[in-house]
Amino acid sequence: MGHTTIDEFGDVCRCGNRGCLETLVSARRVISLLKSTGESPPRTISEVVRRADTGDRACARVLEDVGHQVGRAVADLCSLLNPSLLLVGGELGQAAPLLIPAIRQVVLRCGVPSAAEQLDIRLGRLGARTHVYGAIALAIADADGQLTQ
Repeated sequence: MGHTTIDEFGDVCRCGNRGCLETLVSARRVISLLKSTGESPPRTISEVVRRADTGDRACARVLEDVGHQVGRAVADLCSLLNPSLLLVGGELGQAAPLLIPAIRQVVLRCGVPSAAEQLDIRLGRLGARTHVYGAIALAIADADGQLTQ
């Protein structure tokens, strides 16, 4: 989902496209948005989450905005594919208590109601490397011939 185009005139993504969701919500982007706050900027997502949890309004705002951006993309996904489950993972999974309500809010507002209301959004159990474990599982399944049969 990270390479879904959100803004065709947006920043260039590492995939070579422009305006991918990843350019708006990646850990690097979150940290760069906080560099202009005047304080010493956080250097990791863990620090952003910790600061948000202790009342830093800028950190909390940026994380909620990320949730809204993801929610908009998920709302479109609901309209197209009607998924029953969305797992929040990766580095930003650490911010799930702020992200998930923001994602849910936008999905309910912008998604097809019947699909949006049925979507279960929760934190993935595998942590920051969820995507890596999933890729490994797919590779093992393919090596075993399970995907091609």
